[in-house]
Amino acid sequence: MKFLLETELHAHVPVELVARLIELHFQRRAARGANPPDGVRVDVAYGVVGKRGVVAILDAPDADALQRVLTGAPLFHYETMKVTPLCSASASLEGVAASAQAIVAALGPSR
Repeated sequence: MKFLLETELHAHVPVELVARLIELHFQRRAARGANPPDGVRVDVAYGVVGKRGVVAILDAPDADALQRVLTGAPLFHYETMKVTPLCSASASLEGVAASAQAIVAALGPSR
């Protein structure tokens, strides 16, 4: 399952602490290797220009696995996170079409 993760570090966090926590993050990531045991992978990640944060697409087995990884991250207590579950564009369009059909059916026959 894909998730959009948007993070931003709190403004009051000292840069020295951020540097140390990011170093810990990379150490943990290197130790996990290419096949993380929790099944959560980063598909792509970008820094946000002008902010202390990132935007990433994550692949996780489910929301619970993602939550365990995020709450265990070194920066968890020092940043605001927004997680949005994603679906493919075709699945999204199919869902919109099904909803529209249900509304039309609920309205009854046209006059």
